[in-house]
Amino acid sequence: VALSIYVGELAAGTSEFGVRILAMFWWSAAAFFIYKLTELIYGSKAAVASILLWSLLPFYFAVGFFMSPDAPLVTFWAAGTYFLFRILVLGEVRFWWVAGLCLGLGFLGKYSIALLGFSAVVFMIIDPAARRQFLSPSPYLAGLLALLCASPVLYWNWQHDWASLAFQSVGRLNAESEFSLPSLLAFLLLTLMPAGVIIFGFAFKRWSLALCGCGDKAAGSPCMQLSPSIHSFIAVFTLTPLFVFVFFSLSKEVKINWLGPVFIPLLPLLSASLVEAFEGHSIFYKRMWRTWLATFLLVFFGFGLFFLYIGVRIPGIPYTYKMHKFMGGRELARKVLELENP
Repeated sequence: VALSIYVGELAAGTSEFGVRILAMFWWSAAAFFIYKLTELIYGSKAAVASILLWSLLPFYFAVGFFMSPDAPLVTFWAAGTYFLFRILVLGEVRFWWVAGLCLGLGFLGKYSIALLGFSAVVFMIIDPAARRQFLSPSPYLAGLLALLCASPVLYWNWQHDWASLAFQSVGRLNAESEFSLPSLLAFLLLTLMPAGVIIFGFAFKRWSLALCGCGDKAAGSPCMQLSPSIHSFIAVFTLTPLFVFVFFSLSKEVKINWLGPVFIPLLPLLSASLVEAFEGHSIFYKRMWRTWLATFLLVFFGFGLFFLYIGVRIPGIPYTYKMHKFMGGRELARKVLELENP
């Protein structure tokens, strides 16, 4: 994030635009890899729909406006997912070094990308074809490359008593106990919106039946009719980090931005379902299209009201304390400069 702000200010000056311009770059780069991943699995129509979802689902829309650790994180999570799919499902092992690069650079953005690497290990364990990768030196060399890329932040932690790593691990575990599973479910609904949650529910049912050996009974929608390895990839890379956060939510606080990257592997499936809803003729498809359309209109006007609220205010609706995160930057900068140059 610090490097992104530095480059942005070199390009556009010390201003809000200079600070945030690289967030737009990270957003666009993530959109590219999501498009390519969706195109590989479902074709060009679904790939175009994936850009629509990336542009309108609230978390993914917002990540392009705020220079936070989530901006580079989603890019390297999307890129890592794309290259790991080509490696583990399509057998293109020459991309291992790129996957290692994505994990290492993503770690410089936010430590939670380690869950993407963990998902890859889980998939290699359960998928017979991918399991052979354990006998190759490539994944281990990719891991070393990831460590090399992450070495600046690891070196800084070593010099400072592992401060940030301790905060994100032991510090989180030692935080005040709180049952936040209802909040996590609300965040899931806000991240995927109702139509996305419905598709996720159907997919989860399909994956559960496949584990019981009756996957053919759950084929249902054409977007669900994929090879077992592709279904396993989407399931593992979505559910592995999600279950980590679900387990964490049983006793600790969770945050909405934690869930955003988790559902990147699910976006191709949601995109294909959107295309089916648009083209379908059954009652279910028509209802799903109306649900998606209502979602898009709600989100579109919701964004408009939000920007109106933080830009010029809405009469009768006062700012809350939390809203100062969005509009207190100039005042904060002024006070910091006063402290720096009394």
